[in-house]
Amino acid sequence: MNNEYQYCGFLDVLGFKKILDDWDRAIEYYQRLVMNVLPNTSKAQSTISTAISGANVDWRIFSDSIILTSADALRLIQFAISLQYYSFYSGYWTRGCIAYGRHFAVQSEQNYFVVSQALRDAYIGETILAKHARVVIHPNTLGRIEDELFARGRTELFPQESNFIIQSEDNLWFVNPFLWRPDGDLAIFASAINSRLKEYSDSEFLDKYLWVGDLHNMLTAMGHLHRHIDEYYEKRPSYLDSLKQLCSWNEVAERELVHTWKYTYSFYVFFIAQVPALRLSSRSIIVHKENSPYKNTFWENIRLWPFK
Repeated sequence: MNNEYQYCGFLDVLGFKKILDDWDRAIEYYQRLVMNVLPNTSKAQSTISTAISGANVDWRIFSDSIILTSADALRLIQFAISLQYYSFYSGYWTRGCIAYGRHFAVQSEQNYFVVSQALRDAYIGETILAKHARVVIHPNTLGRIEDELFARGRTELFPQESNFIIQSEDNLWFVNPFLWRPDGDLAIFASAINSRLKEYSDSEFLDKYLWVGDLHNMLTAMGHLHRHIDEYYEKRPSYLDSLKQLCSWNEVAERELVHTWKYTYSFYVFFIAQVPALRLSSRSIIVHKENSPYKNTFWENIRLWPFK
């Protein structure tokens, strides 16, 4: 029996409800989802369990809904990162929310009973707030997440934790699905997103994949972004021209970047409070809790962050 405060993540597999109209296709799709994503998710659970101490992450799947619960915020975030990464890698696009609140659950033989403030808020967050293929941190939960991110360094944000969540223009923070993506997978993700853009080029869903493409490009071409920082955050079309030009002479960039400029010359921008792993000079970025970026709006962070 479990009756305490918990972190809860509610994730949904995008597009599955429409697939259900074709039952045979839905069953085939679901079997691939279970066989491809769940084994890797279990590996992620094992990796996290041996890498850090703390409470385990419990997870259950009902149709296309994935429910995660844990008393440990960072373990749940890391699990959500791994789950979303393996889902994307396997071709399943997920969206969700993480919230905190009272949670009561009991299992009796094959039956499972749950009533939960955290699950309620996570469900509402996935439905109303997330909008794109991201797992957002519920605004009511961000303060607790902030405390956990600073916990290991006490008054200072450590490099590993600084990469766990990303902020978007709507001021919401979401888990970084590409945090542990190997360099060898960059072209695989770019190809998958480029294929979706082509498939949905005349669809209302195009914008959802453009959002993922812009996030992928930001994290993949971080060095290029810093050389064009003003163009990027002023959202000038010339920034996309610079990516296009980069792809024209660099075969690696051509394979590893999403060609969003083929569909639009507007783009989404993001902020990550990235702390370098090595401090090579006195100008290296050190983030103290009194200057925490998690208290700021998106554009306040862009103005205050020492990019240059």
